[in-house]
Amino acid sequence: MSVRFAINEKVLFRGKPHTILAEPQNLEFVMLKDSETSKPVRAAFHEVSAAPTEQSHLAKVRELPLDALTPKQQEQAERRYQVIKDLLNVIVDRESIEKASVQNDVGVSTIYRWINRYKVFGNISALVDQEGKGGKGKSRINEKVSGVIAAQIGKTTLNGLSFRALYVEIQKICRQRKYAIPSKNTVRRFIHAVDERERVKRIKGPRTAAEKYDPVPGTMHEEVAPLHWVEIDHTIADIMLVDDETGEVIGRPWVTVVLDIYSRAVLGFFASFQAPGCFGTGVALVNAMLPKDRLLIEYGLDPKLWPCWGKMKLVRCDNAREFKSDMLKVACKHYDINFEFRAVAKPRHGAFIERWMGTFALRLKDVRGATSVSREMRKNFKPEKEACLTLSQFQEWLTLMVIHYNNEVHSSIGMTPVEKWQHGLFNEVNGIGFPPRMEDTRQLRLDFAPTVMRTIRPNGVRINHMFYYDLPFVSFIGLDKRKKYVFKRDPRDVSKIYFLDPVEKQYHEIPFSYHSAPKCISLWEIDGIVKQLKADGKVPDPKSISELYERRKSLEENAQKQTKTNLKRKAMNSTLAKEKADAKSAASEKPEKTKLMIINRDEEITPFEVYVKRSFK
Repeated sequence: MSVRFAINEKVLFRGKPHTILAEPQNLEFVMLKDSETSKPVRAAFHEVSAAPTEQSHLAKVRELPLDALTPKQQEQAERRYQVIKDLLNVIVDRESIEKASVQNDVGVSTIYRWINRYKVFGNISALVDQEGKGGKGKSRINEKVSGVIAAQIGKTTLNGLSFRALYVEIQKICRQRKYAIPSKNTVRRFIHAVDERERVKRIKGPRTAAEKYDPVPGTMHEEVAPLHWVEIDHTIADIMLVDDETGEVIGRPWVTVVLDIYSRAVLGFFASFQAPGCFGTGVALVNAMLPKDRLLIEYGLDPKLWPCWGKMKLVRCDNAREFKSDMLKVACKHYDINFEFRAVAKPRHGAFIERWMGTFALRLKDVRGATSVSREMRKNFKPEKEACLTLSQFQEWLTLMVIHYNNEVHSSIGMTPVEKWQHGLFNEVNGIGFPPRMEDTRQLRLDFAPTVMRTIRPNGVRINHMFYYDLPFVSFIGLDKRKKYVFKRDPRDVSKIYFLDPVEKQYHEIPFSYHSAPKCISLWEIDGIVKQLKADGKVPDPKSISELYERRKSLEENAQKQTKTNLKRKAMNSTLAKEKADAKSAASEKPEKTKLMIINRDEEITPFEVYVKRSFK
């Protein structure tokens, strides 16, 4: 479920039902109407959530987990996608639809409906038939309205009219034909589903389109709106971080960054000590697609400082192995995100993200524990001794750095990235409108999480020598011993996994079955423990892994206490030594001889009280 910020859309504001009065015109607030009092209300975006009303079958398809589709449904979605694929990035007219209808033996209205589904929901799951489609009380864009929008877009594009003129014409036609009037955001989504190169080609000719959009060696063109093109890359940060508990130096973290090219705004990042992989890449993309409201509020910051988020159309990256993983390919295809790999050994083809990495490295130099110094200087400068930030503190510092970067003037665009972002959303010429906000963040994160396939045994599921079990397994034990089911997990905490119920089409959280298993343990910790157990000639199982983990934690806690005690003793000894040195120094100094005061008996003696007042006046 998502909030699309369309007129008359039902939402919740502070837990109470409201409807949206007008589409957002800025990044600060949206106008709502209280469903009970009918009074207008101005609401911040992070306070608005989706209302629990009955959704159409299209929305239900979108809410289905990525791996919940059966092979037959996947085949159906792929087949229908091939029918409409060539019609998604061009200006659709009646002639092209009829031609596709004859070629594929599919009705014209059906093709309109498939195109509409794909453009609105942005994933191939929307093309799958489900029970309960249509009916009273369920909403979707009428295919006749879609036809009006498509036809007027073609005319407007050819005539070079503004968006306002286009929308007025669509409103006029819909009123005449007594159709429901689509929102501005809906029309904008139809416009920006049309390939920009094709649009320029229709208006100014193929030569102009080629000059503007065809790649030239050593140069790149910029996209025309936010979220049309982003770049993603990794770097190892030039800073040493310490452990949260012991304070010991751990090493340098890896950072994955997602950058919007139109606005130059950072959309999201992910920091970890683990080398880049498909999991970290997926987390960075998910963080880029989701609002940052909760994170900023947690840090005591205004959510308006980082209003950049949304589902991107194209991700450009290098040829690293993690970008080519099957998990990322399937998840991005499901959400209509295209990957484009830049030329090998051509860093200039990723110039925007490379420039940001340079800015990031430059600002790290002023942080304690920074390592970006020459080898000669490293002889006298030890960043390990200066290191003081933990990973969580570094993430907070990086958030503040990104906010500062997004809100300072960028020399290439002549304004701040946030201002450029707002211009791309709301300008009358080609603004894309406020991006839909995904409400089911859990589902989105699971779709981009690593998948594990396992059979369900009577004693549960075994993954990495650990067993998991809970009640949702009961219905599937003994059905088919060879059948493998879908499981998702977060490598940072594998104390629980997520089982995709093939009947209910939803995920269930499944914990460790061993009663003394750790409450929180990472995949990397389990791998290290298993490696040690095998080296000691022992068989890894839930009991041995849990016992060794607890033994390690106990040793770490004792070492931490001992370290603190040693530091206190060292500080005390240092203070004592200083006191002894001061005492010895004082004893070795020769006392000054007392001077005799000669009193003149004939001179008048000044009272002490008067003397003090004169001295301190």
